[in-house]
Amino acid sequence: MLQYNSDYRSNIEWIVDQESPYKTVDPIAVPDDLLEHIYSLYKNEYSRISPKLLLNDKDALFEYNRWILLENDEDNVCAFFLYKTKSYGLKLGITATDQSSFAKKALIKFHIKAFNISGVVGEISPPLEDKIINEVPRMPAAKAAHIIDKKITLHGDGYHYYRDIKNVGRRKKILVGKLTRLSE
Repeated sequence: MLQYNSDYRSNIEWIVDQESPYKTVDPIAVPDDLLEHIYSLYKNEYSRISPKLLLNDKDALFEYNRWILLENDEDNVCAFFLYKTKSYGLKLGITATDQSSFAKKALIKFHIKAFNISGVVGEISPPLEDKIINEVPRMPAAKAAHIIDKKITLHGDGYHYYRDIKNVGRRKKILVGKLTRLSE
């Protein structure tokens, strides 16, 4: 797990590296109160989208092996970004905020910067898409099927697609970000 509490407006090329400014934390050493807080942020965010999306318990968050935690001025985690390491780089999995103005703005800015770095991709859907799509690279839907390794149904615009999400059903998605040159 990685914790980052520097200015979110700075260059974030470090997202794909294993060096400073990371504070590396062993997932087993994550204090229960911090894990509970992150899980609470997650539940609050995703229950608004669909209660069927919710993971059964906080330990399921460890499916994601790169965590970026954003702290506010009071040193409280106000937003997080959970990624999975893939052969092509990082794939965004879960993100949430405490709904504060600071955290919401930081989330948008972080996503825009992250998806413009080679090796960072993510499947997004409204309302996040509406906020960032004009500032991040989009990938053709035909490429998305290979990258996410899921069965999809192409949408007519060449970028959007539909896929079934466990317990939720069919959802419209778009894959954004940049692959590394080796994986393209």
